[in-house]
Amino acid sequence: MKRLTLATQIALVVALALFVAQSINFVFAAQNRQNQLVNSAALPAAERLLTAANNADMLDSRPVIRRMARQRRVAISDISPIPEGAERLPSAERVIAEALTAEGLITRQIQVVTLDPGSRDRPTLLAAAQLEDGRWVSVRGRGPRPLRPLLGALILQYFIIGLIVLIPTLLLLRRTSRSMRRLTKTAEEFDGTNVPMPVPVKGPRDVRALITAVNGMETRIADMMGEKDVMLGAIGHDLRTPLTALRIEAETVENDSQRAALIDQIEALHAQFEQLLDFARLGRAAGSTEIVALDDLARTIVAERATPPLTLEASEPVRVSAQPGPLRRAIDNLVGNALRYGERAELSVRADGDSAVICVRDHGPGISADQRKAAMRPFERLEASRNRGTGGHGLGLAIVSAVARAQGGRLELADPAEGSGLEARIILPRLS
Repeated sequence: MKRLTLATQIALVVALALFVAQSINFVFAAQNRQNQLVNSAALPAAERLLTAANNADMLDSRPVIRRMARQRRVAISDISPIPEGAERLPSAERVIAEALTAEGLITRQIQVVTLDPGSRDRPTLLAAAQLEDGRWVSVRGRGPRPLRPLLGALILQYFIIGLIVLIPTLLLLRRTSRSMRRLTKTAEEFDGTNVPMPVPVKGPRDVRALITAVNGMETRIADMMGEKDVMLGAIGHDLRTPLTALRIEAETVENDSQRAALIDQIEALHAQFEQLLDFARLGRAAGSTEIVALDDLARTIVAERATPPLTLEASEPVRVSAQPGPLRRAIDNLVGNALRYGERAELSVRADGDSAVICVRDHGPGISADQRKAAMRPFERLEASRNRGTGGHGLGLAIVSAVARAQGGRLELADPAEGSGLEARIILPRLS
């Protein structure tokens, strides 16, 4: 599962927190608005109750006036007209009680409910007051206005507030994440072989501090790699001289077998020394990138070796963008290993979609699948003895793998489609 970016996570947290806060505020605002609507409907009912209570005797004693009062939805009764189980409105009861008390009307109790007419109209407000003599005076009137239209306005208001909060937050996160993405890309591209490209110091203070630290780290790494190159150059110069002197001394040995053995040992030591230097130099630039024709490069390698056990298959032109020097040494390394361990080798170059494949196959014992990953690690010598009888420090495949990665590709080890042996493939991005 792909993890969300830091900016996305912060945006989601802010949006969720805003939603929760707005929801809580919405509930309180809706309740407060509902109470206001109920209270505004209760005030006219209080005035009518006061009038009816002051004229209760006349309403109760004269049938004609009583009928007229009922037409105006005013009633006098001995029992409460409030339906049993109806939900009462305490806030409206409090408003009516305060209004009647302020006018000097003393009541035993006040009861207020709403009666739903069963339509989309406003409900009916039924307010009843019990007088001191026990009689009930009740009035019916228009209930509180529906809250639904107001809910829409509240939702729109909260939506606008959410946009006002979220848009600046998203813009700030976008600015910060842009700096972080630029920093990530620079860190991924920097491998010590290229000149550090400082990231512009922008964004919040902590992001600027991080960018400054990474820029400084890349500069220090580049300086250390440069110092390492100077040191390796000095070591190479100092050690080649005694090796050359030893070779000259070995040539003076009279015994042919001893002379040949000494020369072989000196040559092996020189080859291992050069291999160690090559591995130590990995990660540093080895020249500019050029367009390389792999088929021509393969023909050159085969022609220089001029050994019948090495065959070439390159029927089509295949071009890549690479450093020709390291790439040539990597291919030559694979060919040398194949001839050393497999007696004969086959070098082929082909295009495979957007990739260029350089394949070197030998017919030796091969490398088991569970050891191939280890074979590409530095100083790893396999127990199957592809190199016990031939020496080496276990750097050949490690160097080839590092060169392939530096050219934007990779090294793969696989079994041949037919027969025994090993296929070593350098896969690089192909130029169209």
